Amino acid sequence: MRTKEKIAFCVSGYTYIESAYEMFVEELGEDAALARYRDSARRILKTLIQVGLFENAYVDTTQAVETVEGTSNKTYVDEVAEKSIIMLKNNDTAIRQAANGEKPTVYIPMKYQAASRSAAATFALPVDQKTADTYFNVVTDTLGEPTGEPDADGNPTYTENDIIRADSAALADCGYALVFVSNPSTGGGYDSNVKEYIPISLQYGEYTAAGAGVRSESIAGDLIVSDVETAYGTMQNSEKENRSYYGKRTVAANLSDLELIQATSAKMPENAKVVVAVTADRPMVFSEFESSVDAILVNLGVKNEAVMKIVAGQAEPSGLLPMQMPKDMETVEAQYEDVPRDMECYVDAAGNTYDFGFGLNWSGVIQDARTEKYCVPPLTEPATKPVQ
Repeated sequence: MRTKEKIAFCVSGYTYIESAYEMFVEELGEDAALARYRDSARRILKTLIQVGLFENAYVDTTQAVETVEGTSNKTYVDEVAEKSIIMLKNNDTAIRQAANGEKPTVYIPMKYQAASRSAAATFALPVDQKTADTYFNVVTDTLGEPTGEPDADGNPTYTENDIIRADSAALADCGYALVFVSNPSTGGGYDSNVKEYIPISLQYGEYTAAGAGVRSESIAGDLIVSDVETAYGTMQNSEKENRSYYGKRTVAANLSDLELIQATSAKMPENAKVVVAVTADRPMVFSEFESSVDAILVNLGVKNEAVMKIVAGQAEPSGLLPMQMPKDMETVEAQYEDVPRDMECYVDAAGNTYDFGFGLNWSGVIQDARTEKYCVPPLTEPATKPVQ
């Protein structure tokens, strides 16, 4: 962060703190506000003192760089990243241990990045080209001329129609396609444009929340106070806000990820495999594409190099699902908020259930000390009963 940005951040932060303090004083009095703020300051200082940052607030930058970028630490981080990747599907051993010197020819489609406030729309390879070339003979798409509206500098921008996808001749020698996507994202559940609550969906395609599990009245909601005229004068009436999204619809902002998987699956040669690498920060519904692809890898936020190393067969996947993957959105709506692992999980074409603790390696379903320990019935009632 540049110096000016730091100053602006600190000034804006101080403004918020000052405003909050004034509200506190207005509502509870200055003595209570001052006592609360002094208590907060005391806890902050205690934390700094406990880790030595109060007496020694400055780090040795040389040592910090060596610690973070040192070879031994980087090797360890890379190893952890590889071990965290979960293989959910591997039809006909699409992903397997590489033979000596094997460097497969792989189609990696370019991805469209829609315009944002800070950047124009672009098409780009979802991985670093130089890194990908160390693992594969890469075949990809060609960027055509931009035909979109000019940007602030008058330069034309790209649209989704400005890509020239690899044709059948270019794909003929590809052993498989590697498609990088992210889990479906439908926002935070509130549409500020229409000022109403909408479903948070775990699928890419359109979802309408009208199933039996969707509440017509929300549990949470602010109290809305309004004036009501009565025979006794103006009275205040309080009603709980209804945040239900029953009957509302939503579509993932990254629906293009699903379309890319479908288009790639349809165009690959008959004997070629399709591998989908999903970066996920939450569960998702796999029924929209699972049956049309050969392998699925899920990562929880690692460098794409770790994914490519596994796809290339240079590292064996060993990760296990830390969460359940739902059968569909009806299952999501039907689950209880306070009951662990009560979701009906997705079962794929191979008969595998994407449940907590599931994962594949080159040999098949992983069954080891971890699964023996953790893949047990969830605790749904106290382990010990209170003394009567």
